[in-house]
Amino acid sequence: MLTNRELASVLWVGVILAVALPRPGARKTIGDLVRAFMVRSIIVSVLAYVGYVAVAVLAARAFGLWNTSLSKDTLIWLVTVGLPLLFGNRDSAKPGFYRRTARRTVGISVFVGFYMNLALFPLWAEFLLQPVIAIVVIASATGKYNPKLAPAKRLADRMSALIGLALLGYVTWTVGTQLSDLDGLDLGLSLLLPIWLTLAVLPFIYPFSLLLSYESAVTRMTVSNSYSPIGWRAKTALVLGFRLAARDMDSLAATKACWELARTKSVREGLKIVADYRRSIREAEAAKKRVADRLRDNAGLIGTDEEGRQLDEREFEETREALEWIASCQGSWYSNPGGGYHHDMLGKLNNSDFTVCGLPDEHGIHLVVRKDRKAWYAWRQTVSGWCFAIGSAKPPPDEWRYDGAKPPTGFPGKDPAWGPMPLDQTINWPA
Repeated sequence: MLTNRELASVLWVGVILAVALPRPGARKTIGDLVRAFMVRSIIVSVLAYVGYVAVAVLAARAFGLWNTSLSKDTLIWLVTVGLPLLFGNRDSAKPGFYRRTARRTVGISVFVGFYMNLALFPLWAEFLLQPVIAIVVIASATGKYNPKLAPAKRLADRMSALIGLALLGYVTWTVGTQLSDLDGLDLGLSLLLPIWLTLAVLPFIYPFSLLLSYESAVTRMTVSNSYSPIGWRAKTALVLGFRLAARDMDSLAATKACWELARTKSVREGLKIVADYRRSIREAEAAKKRVADRLRDNAGLIGTDEEGRQLDEREFEETREALEWIASCQGSWYSNPGGGYHHDMLGKLNNSDFTVCGLPDEHGIHLVVRKDRKAWYAWRQTVSGWCFAIGSAKPPPDEWRYDGAKPPTGFPGKDPAWGPMPLDQTINWPA
């Protein structure tokens, strides 16, 4: 039998469907979604997964961890946790996925959620409370990624805290007054159910994820081969070359290696292509680690290395990326009617344009545009005190770059600090 909370959720699903189904666009979207899942491989995967869960339940029953009173909870877990875990397992190729999932499974949030479900409101209260909680959660999540909605996020977080405290107080009071009516064994089994079920399906997730990765890789190879079928030699090289390295396979798309592997004429050639590709991944990872190590080891150091580059490169890459984005936007704006660079390009861009580059909300970028709007430059001082600047003295594609101990004080071509001609790179700003 459904609880009031579960029944309220079902009612809201019914309300949403009743509103959406009369709309042709919504019906088409729902139909496309259903058809997308009506694929043989997906149906077979779901049936195999359900069968695996059934075996796990039977094993748990033999050990006294499951009984028929948990059937509804098991079905709810399968729909709300189990299937999303199966199909939302893109992270399973990343190191530590299973450790993190297991840790979350036995984390404090599981016990808090269980405790909150010990006492429920009347149906009408549950029905009204659910959309309020949904709005609060959405507002908080949206404000996290949009600085303009920061006030709404703060309000949502306060409301979330108040709702949480009110629910906690209500549950504690209700449980305290009905403690003698609670069955300790049933409560214990209900608490353990999502924990052992999640841990039990993890061994199924990895091979399933690996199969999906292989299928996805073959699909990408087919596309790169102008939708021509992929031969057995290429598929054999794919399996033998990557073996269990799903993480490397996931980055195969849109690479030269994908195109070459799709057209390979022998297994040996295909294995060499895969080996070279995987070696390039390891080299890129090593190069990224060297950069991170250099940033960490040289933080706060004054001076230059043997090539003349600044030792302390904190915020260098983030600053360069942000300035290049401004230059791209200014170049695009110049082609608008009236021709000229925008005086308030920073105002047109959101803070998120710079936070995505890795800069803080207070990005510290300065923009200067000449009165006739035919020249401009922008500059920023990094945390180490070193400055970067970019600008134009003529219409696009004219572009000047600068880095130095102090920011430029004039426009490119006028201030000698920029040098005698446009530069596509500087000592600390490689092309």
